Amino acid sequence: MICKSIYFMIIFIFISVCTAYDRKKAREYAKNYCKNPNKEKYPIFDADCTNFASQVLKNGGILQNDDWYCIKGSCSWWETCKEYNGFRFKKSWTVVDDLYNYLIKSKIARECSPKDLKPGDLIQYKKSGWFFDDWYHTTIVVEQNPTNPKLVYHSSNKCDSNHSFVKDKSDGFRAICIIK
Repeated sequence: MICKSIYFMIIFIFISVCTAYDRKKAREYAKNYCKNPNKEKYPIFDADCTNFASQVLKNGGILQNDDWYCIKGSCSWWETCKEYNGFRFKKSWTVVDDLYNYLIKSKIARECSPKDLKPGDLIQYKKSGWFFDDWYHTTIVVEQNPTNPKLVYHSSNKCDSNHSFVKDKSDGFRAICIIK
């Protein structure tokens, strides 16, 4: 009985350690591919910011699953997925609001204060209309700063931006801390 409990604890600790988010790897990937997208492994879109953020999360150790993925190939007839340029993916991989909902519902992330952001975390921005709010942009934090974190992002492929610059062009934002 004791041996089984110890064995289970060792397996559980091993799995927990193996799936922890590696902020250093996430940051390195973000810095390496902020200017020149990784065309070998992922599709490139005109509005590519959330696709890029998902790549960073994956390379930091967040595991793909049936609700969040991007892989080479086409959708099977039974799948609900999108296709583009030889890749298949879920909306949660490429759409700002869908990524947010996936991360929060899966308990991979939580909304947090900008002062709590660390490298590998995300900030999303919105524009307000008469009848709606449109979450339109996802960025990746690469350098911690309580009031003005350094960011990288795609769509306009910036490697050295900051929160104030993007915030000033937006009507609001939400900070997303990865907790896995």
